[in-house]
Formats: sequence, C-alpha cells, structure tokens
Amino acid sequence: MKITFLNSKGEITAQLEEAAKAFTAETGIEMEIIPCPAGTSPFETASAMYSSGSAPSILMVDPNDVPKFTDKVLDLSQENWVSLAMPGALDAGSVDGKVLAMPLTVEGYGIIANKKTIETASGAAFDPSTVKTYSDLETLFGKISAAGVAPVKICQENWSLGAHLFSQVYINQSSDPAAVQKFVDDLKAGSVKLMDNKVFVDFMKTFDLMIANNYGKADPLNFRYEEEPLLLTSGQAAMWYQGNWTWPNFVDSAAADDMDYVFLPLVLGDDANAYGNSQIIAGVSKEMMIDKEQNSPEQQEAAKQFLNWLVTSDAGQKTIAVDMKLIPAFTGFAYAPEDPLARSILTYLEAGNTMPTIATLPADHWEKIGGILQKYLAEQSAGKGNHETLAQEIETYWKNT
Repeated sequence: MKITFLNSKGEITAQLEEAAKAFTAETGIEMEIIPCPAGTSPFETASAMYSSGSAPSILMVDPNDVPKFTDKVLDLSQENWVSLAMPGALDAGSVDGKVLAMPLTVEGYGIIANKKTIETASGAAFDPSTVKTYSDLETLFGKISAAGVAPVKICQENWSLGAHLFSQVYINQSSDPAAVQKFVDDLKAGSVKLMDNKVFVDFMKTFDLMIANNYGKADPLNFRYEEEPLLLTSGQAAMWYQGNWTWPNFVDSAAADDMDYVFLPLVLGDDANAYGNSQIIAGVSKEMMIDKEQNSPEQQEAAKQFLNWLVTSDAGQKTIAVDMKLIPAFTGFAYAPEDPLARSILTYLEAGNTMPTIATLPADHWEKIGGILQKYLAEQSAGKGNHETLAQEIETYWKNT
C-alpha cells in the first residue's frame, strides 16, 4: 500500500519526510512526499496533478483553495480529530457544513524583531507594545539606523509580498470579516479607488519607510529567502516581515530557542487605536484534504489513518509541535512549540490581539500582486516608485479577476 502527500510547505519538508518514515514503520503503509515546485502555487500544482491523472492521496493547500476542490475530496466530518479542533480552526476547511480539510497549524505573521539587536542599537530596553503608530516605527528605525544596523529586511519573494504583506490592506479595513469581504468584492467590481482608501495610503507610507530602511536596498530583489534569517541572527538587520513558519530557517542560521525574538504589528498611520496597530495576523495557514477521485478506497482509508496519526498519536503530536515547530490547531496536545516566534504569537492569541487571515483571495493573487509589489520595491529603492501607478495595476488585476 502506497499513498502520496503533496507538500506545499517547503520549510518542513525534512520533518515531514521523517514523519512519513515513522508512520510507515508503525503501519506498513508506504508514503511518498511530493514537494510543490518553487514559485508554483499549491492550487496550480494540485490541478496539474489531477489533469495528469496522478492526484496525490493527500493534498496540502492554502485555505482559500479548499472550495476549489469540493467535488474532488472526501468529507472528513466524521473523523476523530474533528472534535479536537480549536475554536474556529475548521472554518476555512469547511464548505456547506462539511469538513473537507484538516488544518495543519495556526500561524501568524507580522514584523519579526530581534530584541537584542534593537536594544544594543538603541541603548534602551525594548517593549514591542510601545510601537503603536507609523511615527513610533519611524523613530525606532532612526535609532537602529544611527547605530549602523539595517532596521529591516523586506522579503522579496512574491508569495511574501502578495499573500502576506499586501493582505494587510484587505484585513486592516475592518474588524468585521463581512466588511473586509465587501471591500474585496468592490475591488472586483471596479468601484474602489485605492488612492482614496486610507488603509492603502497608510500602508504605502509604511512600505516606503521599510524600503528606505531596507537591508540591501541597492539590489533588493537579489536575495534568497532561506538566507535572510541569518541577517537577523548575525545582527546585520533588526527586523523582517515574516511568520513563525520561518523558525526552522532561523535554527539553520544558528538561532536558539532561548533567543529573544518577538512580533510587532505592521503599524499603519498615526492612530494608535486603529484596527491592526495592536494586532498581528494569525489563523490556519495550511489545509490537508484527501482525494476521492483518483485514489482507491484503500488509499483513502490509509490517508485518513495518517491524518489521525498526526493529531492523536504521541509521535504525530511531537512531529507537529516539536520537530516542525508549529502551533497546533488542536487541543489535547502533549507538546507545545518552544521557539520564541510561536511563544510570541501565543501571547497575542491569549490577549485577543490577532486578526484573521483572508481565505477568499484568488489562487494567482500572491503571484500577480506579489509581482506588482516586487516591481515597486525595485523602483522605489531607486527613488522612482509611483503610488498611483501601483494602485492602478492592482485595481486592474482585480477588475480582470
């Protein structure tokens, strides 16, 4: 018996392969991990596999992809792990009252800060909760820069810019998800002028501040994501807009669990009480579904067994929380992630200071919007960026979606 697993979370590939070996040793079920090609969305990869008649037994996709596979995957509503899910963890993976996907992890993102670097550069203790406005961030950047340290590194990857950074323009519109969705729908209808939208204008001001203080500003696109954590661990840069999924990369760059890294919100504008200026974004980031079209009933049952093993067995729980260093989306885990990024997110979660992710963006959003922002990043780094041109390009994307 052999099943396949499409993995769209590259930073846990090694840990997932080890989990597959452990599962095989325990059950006798062979398992092949298939990585998504770099630069290709999970939806595109999974769709291509379906078209070629080689659909994976388990497909790991982004939350907004779940409704696109409704007719191709099993209803998992009766699985044992459903009752163990944290409140809200099944929402993005459910369609018409049916649970179609198992959440892998709760993840969060914002500005990752190396407290030691900031405190050494500024000569004072650093409390991330004191950065509540654009002006606060600007002042902090100035202190860090004066000490000869780059205040920030902007991740130049299209998925980071399109799926994460720019998503704040949508999410920060309102604490009401319905209002956020209306804003997106109005963009599709062509009735939104981004240059008249306060959140967008404030976002661009913060983005420009980051670009002006970016490590490697002379050639901002000539970096590799895997190498960027080293800039923070070595003290060359103080901050990085990313998520807690990057901790394995930090470990590869000689970071340790006892190091003091914290999250800051991406602050927009000078109203300290504005929605988003005290919150980071957190939610289920990856969903796992089981194919019912091209895998045999026996393979489907084996795939169900693996998902249950991940959540209910000691080895599976350890894989998620300790080896993969992920925040579980389920209760009753015997293990908890020990790294500082996960701990920082848990602090925001416990205080109620998180904003939900947006799960209704088109599959090509991160690629197209990310590409537009990459172009702007390069242009603005050379002093040639234009907000109106950027806004028009984004509006055109939405009108053509």
